[in-house]
Amino acid sequence: TDKFIRHFCEVFSVINYDWLLTGEGVMLTTDDNITHATVMKEESKGSVPFYGDLPVSAGQQDLATMLENQKPTGWINLPGMPASIGAFPVIGCSMEPDIKPGDFISIAQIDRWEAVDPDKIYMIITNDDRMIKHLAVDEESDEFLWCLSPNYPKFKVYKSDIRIIYRVTFHGRFT
Repeated sequence: TDKFIRHFCEVFSVINYDWLLTGEGVMLTTDDNITHATVMKEESKGSVPFYGDLPVSAGQQDLATMLENQKPTGWINLPGMPASIGAFPVIGCSMEPDIKPGDFISIAQIDRWEAVDPDKIYMIITNDDRMIKHLAVDEESDEFLWCLSPNYPKFKVYKSDIRIIYRVTFHGRFT
């Protein structure tokens, strides 16, 4: 089944999902462009808090509310990683191949709809969900944004349902 193939590709992360499903493309994926990280137990200069218990691509609780009561499970310090609210583990496959399950992202809050860029990835928190997607402004209506991901059909989310938007500023993988 598709669910089994996706799980298989998550476990054996070098196997290309498309190749396994269709036989097209390359069999093995590379991750040359992914920065590998380890989580440290103590904060150091320039480190970003890591919240290992708060996955970003699934859930129904407001991240800001969760962060008020949550302590970091560790710290990540990588060259070139910008300061951010924190780093969070990714579950789910909606942003593959860009961001895979088991990766982590760091985020920064944005406060203007005009700042939305369809080439960037965002984490949005609505009244019902927490998810990572590309976002696009609708050409005809400013009441909603389009949520786009490589593995699912696009859908609209009303701006009035969005509680907060964060831009993904960095993503990497653990060693």
